[in-house]
Amino acid sequence: MVKLVIIADDFTGAIDTGVQFAEQGVSTQVVIDRECDLSSLSPATQVAVIDAETRHLSPKEAYDVVFNITKSALAADAMIYKKTDSALRGCIGSELTAVLDASPGCELVFLPAFPQQSRVTIGGTHYMDRVPIHESVFGNDPFEPVRNSYIPDIIGEQSEAEVSVCKDEIPPLDESQKRILVFDAESDDDLWRVAHALNTQGRLKIMAGCAGLASILPALLEFDRSPVGGIRRTGGLFVVCGSLNPITKEQVVYAGEHGFHRIHITPQQKLDSNFLQSREGKLFFEELRRYCSVENRLILDTFGNDGVEQTDQYAAREGIPACEIRHRIANRMGQFAKEWLKLGFDYTLFLTGGDTLLGFMNQVGCREIQPVGEVADGAILSLLPLEDKVLQVITKSGGFGGKSILVDIAEKVI
Repeated sequence: MVKLVIIADDFTGAIDTGVQFAEQGVSTQVVIDRECDLSSLSPATQVAVIDAETRHLSPKEAYDVVFNITKSALAADAMIYKKTDSALRGCIGSELTAVLDASPGCELVFLPAFPQQSRVTIGGTHYMDRVPIHESVFGNDPFEPVRNSYIPDIIGEQSEAEVSVCKDEIPPLDESQKRILVFDAESDDDLWRVAHALNTQGRLKIMAGCAGLASILPALLEFDRSPVGGIRRTGGLFVVCGSLNPITKEQVVYAGEHGFHRIHITPQQKLDSNFLQSREGKLFFEELRRYCSVENRLILDTFGNDGVEQTDQYAAREGIPACEIRHRIANRMGQFAKEWLKLGFDYTLFLTGGDTLLGFMNQVGCREIQPVGEVADGAILSLLPLEDKVLQVITKSGGFGGKSILVDIAEKVI
């Protein structure tokens, strides 16, 4: 029976959060279906993570999606966890407001900190490595830059909801108005202290946060437990990199300097809808087959040698609207991963970026994935059921992990 429904705005975020429960032995399922019928899931499933894919929607569209999922989950008597991006990207204000509006309660508690990833909240301002989040690398995100660091202002960009910042004390319940309570936290101990106090008062029925708060919930809430699976050694590691985050770029460059073979993807290969059917596409996969025969650490690399500008210029020449570039690249990287599967190598597949993972899931026609555990800082091991086998997949959000993460993981899976 589903006790907790987590509503995530992208796929890697869904897995990052779901794994916090799975690795504690709590039966967890991640689903790509905004209209998921909770009763259709396995009776053993206690945590259902719904990838709402709202990150790139308009605030109004995101509000409607989250409102409907929340209503459905509450009708099934489940607790609600609105998973937000740890860097506060996306439709934060509209989505939190949707959860609040859909709930019969008067408050939503929001703990956005993720101290393990150096994201902390002080005085209502969100920081990464002690730098206001809008001044960090996320302020230069090529698709969705963060423009503000004060959380009430971020929420206020899309919502008229009452927002209160809670620095040291937990305010008493006030049923006279609906409001969002934003809590400070600089450490896991802070998260635990606040969440434990709220839970004792019965105020965690409707909550929001990133994977940071989720990591302590298994110890706070009552769940049944079962044995946890582990990592399986495979013949190699195949990395499909769809993220443009500078942190990921540093990881890819480091891996290329320490035993990984990088295959640069050109703008044509990223964006030409006919590439896979072309002679060049067939030659590309023949070359990939040869590489996999002699190398067991490979990266399909969207950074390449040409940079973002050349990709934008190619798109302009071919009449591809700028708003379609991200979608096309995600689908193409998913297609590359699907075609690579047909080569038959027993490798672990590593996907970076939520759009890349979703593109791959859509290509192979799979709507569910089972998180198993965290194999490195910010990297999640999951099992993906396909028609003829279960694929071992590792996923990572673009901004997570140290520069040696790909090298470190290769040592664990090969």
